[in-house]
Amino acid sequence: MFQAVTRRIFSKLDNLKTLLEKVKKNQEDMKEEIKTIKEEVAILSHDQACIDAVIIKSAQDLLEKKIYPNYDEFKESAEFFLRESDNEFFSTLGSKWEPYFEKKIRKPLSKRLRSLRGTLCARVKTAIFENFSNMLPPISNVAKASEIAA
Repeated sequence: MFQAVTRRIFSKLDNLKTLLEKVKKNQEDMKEEIKTIKEEVAILSHDQACIDAVIIKSAQDLLEKKIYPNYDEFKESAEFFLRESDNEFFSTLGSKWEPYFEKKIRKPLSKRLRSLRGTLCARVKTAIFENFSNMLPPISNVAKASEIAA
């Protein structure tokens, strides 16, 4: 009788042990899920002012170095200024940097650079006509092709 009671106690202890192992495994899985969710929230809620500053600095830098940069130069410049402004955030991105760049930075950066190029072009045009207006023929934006003299 004493052995039967002992066996039942050990059997229940084994059941509790397996149950505890399952709980620990579930807890570890939940920790991983929470960590992933925290990373996603940090990425999604990152300060927009910081991103705007990165876009402005990057666009100005690209305009000074190369007026028409390629995709890799866009990405390198944005990465450099994001690391400079918030390296901790950039480190949390890891493999999500490329999609983050595509979603949050590439289009606004392209738009900003296009705007800066337009401004630069307008300034050059103004400077040319201020200095050489008497030597240049007038430009008509509404002239037809047949009216334009070569």
